[in-house]
Amino acid sequence: MHNLPLDEFDCGNWMNWYGELVEDIKELLRSFLSDLLGGATISDHSLLICQLGIKQGGLGLLHSASRVVSDFVIGMNKACFSARHGFKIWKDSSPIRLHPSLTNLDYAKNPSSVYLQRFHNLLPHVAPIACPAACSSADHTLHFLNHVLLSSATSRLRQTCSLSHVVPYIAWLQMPN
Repeated sequence: MHNLPLDEFDCGNWMNWYGELVEDIKELLRSFLSDLLGGATISDHSLLICQLGIKQGGLGLLHSASRVVSDFVIGMNKACFSARHGFKIWKDSSPIRLHPSLTNLDYAKNPSSVYLQRFHNLLPHVAPIACPAACSSADHTLHFLNHVLLSSATSRLRQTCSLSHVVPYIAWLQMPN
């Protein structure tokens, strides 16, 4: 995420962000599959099929381009929440508060943080998917930041992201050679 541009990134197209890490993961996956199949050449088409969800007929392997932004937003939300409220070792324990110097994971306190800027730029685009359908559209961002269970948000985002590259794949299959 450190390569995500702040000013020229289309946040509405966050599910298909390609950076160096995404490309490296794609090539690592291609190399793994090639080694597994005795050195066979793995085409982009074959790799895409492997990255389709199991429900869609693929192998369910990581499609990093559709997951990198959502995982970043979920992780940053957890870090910001923990910086504000502390960490709990287990459910029944009192939260362990952080030293005040570590609680600057608050955009209002630290607006110059590039990571917090990225987080807040992406938040309005990711939060509507991460929030339950019953949540009012005007409340998505605040609800995501303060109330949504991260496991539920992660599940909703992963389901949406697993479908995000199925539609282009189907369109590709229907194109004449």
